Amino acid sequence: MVYPLNTTMIIFLIAMIPSLVSFGFLINKYIQDKRRELILLFSISFVYFSSIVINLILHLTHNPIWKSIALFHSIVWSLLMILFVDTVSKEHLDARKILITAFLSGILFMNAIDPNAFYAGLSPNGDWILLSGEKQKISVIILNGWTLLITLYYLIFLAIKSPPKLKKYVFMIFGVAFIIGIPVFILTVLRILTNIPYFDGLLLSLACALLTIVFAFQPKLFYVLPFKALRMTVLDTDTGTFLYDFQWEKKSDMINDVLYSGMMQGIRTIIKESMNKGDLNEIRTEGAIIILEYDKKAHLACVLASTKSSKTLQKALERFKIEFHEKFAKHFSQRYDLSLFKDSDSLIKDIFGFLPQTDLDEE
Repeated sequence: MVYPLNTTMIIFLIAMIPSLVSFGFLINKYIQDKRRELILLFSISFVYFSSIVINLILHLTHNPIWKSIALFHSIVWSLLMILFVDTVSKEHLDARKILITAFLSGILFMNAIDPNAFYAGLSPNGDWILLSGEKQKISVIILNGWTLLITLYYLIFLAIKSPPKLKKYVFMIFGVAFIIGIPVFILTVLRILTNIPYFDGLLLSLACALLTIVFAFQPKLFYVLPFKALRMTVLDTDTGTFLYDFQWEKKSDMINDVLYSGMMQGIRTIIKESMNKGDLNEIRTEGAIIILEYDKKAHLACVLASTKSSKTLQKALERFKIEFHEKFAKHFSQRYDLSLFKDSDSLIKDIFGFLPQTDLDEE
């Protein structure tokens, strides 16, 4: 069967291009980095792309069931965007945002299964189009508006907190969000985009592709808000000597050298007293969290100071402990010569390179 090529079909085909470009970029990055954030970005891009495909099938078959399926994709996409926001902002899910999104999604779902939710019509340019009923339009606007509002709120917060070298990427996303996302939402509310069916889908496809590509290109953006690493120390638990010390926040009031040295000596005392009584893995102080990993055979403790606790930092610290031992075990008998451990900077760059502050090339 041959389908006539019309304006709506052309818009759908063009809207697929940004998502396909995003797919290729994300797959290539995942092959290189294997970072879990890329799976989330790919899921967001894939769900939006599949929604475009389903709307194209709807336009070709005139079967309303595809419209309902496309709206269910909108629900999944909103949930993924809230998951994305929580990943960027706090590294764990916010139950309140999930509940609100689920409630609004439930309203959209109930309206989508209503037999009178849609009706066929013609667009101003003469193309066949399936129009939504009033309740359906309102539920879509509310869910999309909520998702857009939450996303923009945290992007603003991200722009404020980002280091100068990352701000340009956040502003790039903002440019598209304000140029495309907000006008599309306003025009949708005012019913102006009905003159060009699915043109809003084309614009939002561009915005979605840019969002996923920028975050995949700069994964450090995922770690600006959840926590901030402050200082890393490898402590000889026998003598209290710093075999290695690295500061991300050299000007921070929380990392005063005198106070920090005294705190490390206190930690050393606690470690020695708690031997064989259970390891001390975390110490909470005012304004900072101290995370510890032990190398009992070498009588070392790897100490990481951060603004918040994080499973990501804990895993990175554990990996640092293992690789520090492998790299410097031959020098442990010469601990008096601290220059032998200076090359630990390469471990910091490799293991903690995902942190926004870690850029040893610029120091």
